[in-house]
Amino acid sequence: MSTSNHIVIIGTGIAGLSAAQGAREVDPGVRITLIGEDCYPPYDRTHLSKQMLKPEARLEASSLMESEWFDRNDIQLVLNTRIEHIDTAAQSLLTSVGETIQYDALVLALGTRARQLPASLGQIESTRIHTLRSAEDALRLQGALDDSKRLVIVGAGLIGLEVAAAARARGITVDVIEASSRILQRSCDPYTAERIASLHTENGVKLHLGQSIESVSESAEGSVSLLMADGTALEADFMVVGIGVIPNTVLAESAGVTVDNGVVVDGFGRTNVLNVYAAGDIANLPLPGRHGLTRLETWRHAQDHGRCVGMNAAGQETEYKAHASFWSDQYDNRIQGVGLIDDEIASTLVRQYEGGAHVSFLLDQNRVLKAVLGIDAAKDVNAMGKMVGQVLSVSDRELEDEHQPLVPFVKKLLKKVS
Repeated sequence: MSTSNHIVIIGTGIAGLSAAQGAREVDPGVRITLIGEDCYPPYDRTHLSKQMLKPEARLEASSLMESEWFDRNDIQLVLNTRIEHIDTAAQSLLTSVGETIQYDALVLALGTRARQLPASLGQIESTRIHTLRSAEDALRLQGALDDSKRLVIVGAGLIGLEVAAAARARGITVDVIEASSRILQRSCDPYTAERIASLHTENGVKLHLGQSIESVSESAEGSVSLLMADGTALEADFMVVGIGVIPNTVLAESAGVTVDNGVVVDGFGRTNVLNVYAAGDIANLPLPGRHGLTRLETWRHAQDHGRCVGMNAAGQETEYKAHASFWSDQYDNRIQGVGLIDDEIASTLVRQYEGGAHVSFLLDQNRVLKAVLGIDAAKDVNAMGKMVGQVLSVSDRELEDEHQPLVPFVKKLLKKVS
């Protein structure tokens, strides 16, 4: 049973909602308040760059919980409210409407904000430059896609490429600019990234890799003009910027919470300040098999970490040990991954199937499976994802043999390590 009378969670994304769920599981009687700046009830942010960009999409379909759920679970949902200040000594919060809220345990699930293009590149009308982090962003982008024929995307990460796929489905001309020499540098192995790049070029997307932007301006006709370092000039009706995110740490930092590329927490989600926790994208935390701290930006992590931290805020002592994972739908293909791409990866093995599906196994020098990725191979990625962090005591040939079913294969491997 919790020693807290009131758990307050700031942030109504999946991490905040999951923290509320976890806290309620542990303590049926504790008071829980979930506070967010968004004017919409908790919604699935992964839908923003996927389902929400379809012409017929409606935000209601992205809702994470029906309103009745909050009533049934006695969770107070406070929307359209910003927290201005945290007084950690008094364990109180000051809201944007001047209300003071006392807490016994506080969970920071404030997430991230989109990184903007540097102002040095030039100033143009804001309505022609889009980012994608909120429902308002998605609705505005949906309208732009309805009325445009040419699109430039800056950044070939998952968000940028999902937007590219959605735009091409509408027949919009798409150029994608990426500073790195290949797409998905942080999330995919080279083979998987090359296959995804081919999917886009086959569908008419023009990729500009290893390119930086010299300037951005607005033409007399109202379109966006962009000049790249190699002298290539592009013109489009609007631009989407997908160059990463920045954790929302200002509130935490002003309250004396340690911040370093996010809010620093231990394996239980605890910050350096008594009774203050952090969960999801904002948290920089220790992970199994990795040195130092890691900040993850995936939906599954935010869900799992949020639930764990909420349970701990309610009095449970559970250390978070989940692995990073992601998924992405582009055209008619499902891309998935479990684990992280890092400098310890020494080799990549690829299992290819008829029809184009594949699985990539990323190993370190000791044959520890660091990550597994695949395209249109959901069962295999999910199965091998259970082996991330384990030594694979099998040959390369067995991993690459497409005739060797992976699900029973993984069951045997798990028995060996259990």
